[in-house]
Amino acid sequence: MLHGHAVATCMGYGSYLAMLEGFITEAEFRRILALLSKMELAMWHPIMDNHELVAAANKKAHQKRGGNLCAPVPRELGKCGYINELSREKIDQTLDEYKAICLTYPRGGQGIDMHCREVGLEDPSTVAGDALKGLSDQNTGGAITQTTPTPSTKVFSYEEWLKSTKTDNNTNEKENMQR
Repeated sequence: MLHGHAVATCMGYGSYLAMLEGFITEAEFRRILALLSKMELAMWHPIMDNHELVAAANKKAHQKRGGNLCAPVPRELGKCGYINELSREKIDQTLDEYKAICLTYPRGGQGIDMHCREVGLEDPSTVAGDALKGLSDQNTGGAITQTTPTPSTKVFSYEEWLKSTKTDNNTNEKENMQR
């Protein structure tokens, strides 16, 4: 998943947690989701169905941050607060609730062009090497289902993608002026 979409999923879910904590109102939460959706960013990704993976990530965050989760969430719009504890039970419950909300939005809360391969970039799962060793589809919520490109899929490096999309500025300018 592209970084911006991954951040957006965290912003949406974090906003849901902030609403549950009373940091923001439901109207503010819905406003955040509406903005993410309008910007065609992901609010939900199928990997979030893997609660085990989310719980493991939270455990690592606790370890890195001196025993606190320190998850930044909105504490009224424009201000930041933190959630320091998120039990496994709360992860399971809130992810399911948040998913149900996201499914009511366009595209089921998923973004447009969420993955590297959708924008012509190399799929990180094809070059991740040992980082994915031992992870099965079950551990990744089914998100990693293909580790090598199919014959019909052309994998580009970023530089190749830039070259393939580069056009003559004068041509674009002429086309734009004709519209």
